[in-house]
Amino acid sequence: MRRNIRFPSIEETEAKLKSGDWQIHKFPLGFIITEIKQYLYPKERVLLIWVLSGRKFDEWKEEAFSRLRAFGAEHGCSAIETQCRLGLVKKLKPLGSEK
Repeated sequence: MRRNIRFPSIEETEAKLKSGDWQIHKFPLGFIITEIKQYLYPKERVLLIWVLSGRKFDEWKEEAFSRLRAFGAEHGCSAIETQCRLGLVKKLKPLGSEK
């Protein structure tokens, strides 16, 4: 079953970045926007990827996920989660991603 997820507007995204609720990770060929989420059950923190955008992702995906893992660990996150299209799932699998 597909869930309808409403992505925030540009104005809401800018406000979340400015407030620090969301973080932007910039790379020469793209960027990733994340949010640190605290879940109550099971009690854990997760680095949630909201946006992954750029070009030639295969060229920078290892660097990106290495930096995201380090960023998540610095902030007490036990996992990285994202919702994405199936084509991206295939690209993330070699980096340790699970469906």
